[in-house]
Amino acid sequence: MTEEEGKNIVKSYVDNIAKKSSWWFLNRRRFYLEFSKIFEPYQQEANLSLRDELSFPYFTMNKFGLNFGDSIYEWSEIFGVAVKTEDKHNTTTEETYFIKHLIFCTADATVKEFMLGDTSYLKNLLPHFIELYKIEFIKNIMPTNLNEIITPELYFKELTTTFPEIREKVEGEDGEHFKMEQFTDYTIKQIKTNNISELKRCFDFQDEKISLCHTLENAMVVSYCESLLLGDVAPIIHNFTSYMRPKLFKMYNDYRILYFDMVEKSNKKK
Repeated sequence: MTEEEGKNIVKSYVDNIAKKSSWWFLNRRRFYLEFSKIFEPYQQEANLSLRDELSFPYFTMNKFGLNFGDSIYEWSEIFGVAVKTEDKHNTTTEETYFIKHLIFCTADATVKEFMLGDTSYLKNLLPHFIELYKIEFIKNIMPTNLNEIITPELYFKELTTTFPEIREKVEGEDGEHFKMEQFTDYTIKQIKTNNISELKRCFDFQDEKISLCHTLENAMVVSYCESLLLGDVAPIIHNFTSYMRPKLFKMYNDYRILYFDMVEKSNKKK
């Protein structure tokens, strides 16, 4: 799922609600979507600072994501985040009032929306604050200093220390891609045997290392993500991607989208 795909899904969802409300377009419910974005100074109604956390009737919002108490959506797990405003007219009092919801799309293309309540104290800056929180989230998951960056040699040393079962196979390979494939095979084994606890260890290890070892990015995409997408577990991998943490899921999903886009373009040329 990309941000643009999420926006299109949210737009289509809202358009369908409007169309179903009345066959006559003038009588349809009226919605306005404002997707998260950074406001220019001239667009800001007030000079408000970003709070550590914002509270709404059903959830709180901060740099980590949306917290519903029993569940949390990290910013990397949701797409097309917008403030949906519906204006309603009271024919008795001749007054117009507005109902606001937060609306977004999850990685499985499910649209969710939650009432925001009174947001007047934010001076219409909520889309701006959402984008600032997302930026803070990205900063939070990246290395804080260069000392945290590791070499491919150290990556594979930590890999074989964490998973000693594959040490001999990894050390017996020449080249980063071949070494990575041994880790992929081990991961696939956990999927085939439905060993969820060990699978999560594999996914968590890879997720942690993505931002620490940029020189292995190609091997992670081609020899790990591609093998999961197209290898032995291709028919069932979608049942296990929910166990991936944000950075790994993004890497996997970005490649998935790229791959099927290339396939589609190739088929059109035939």
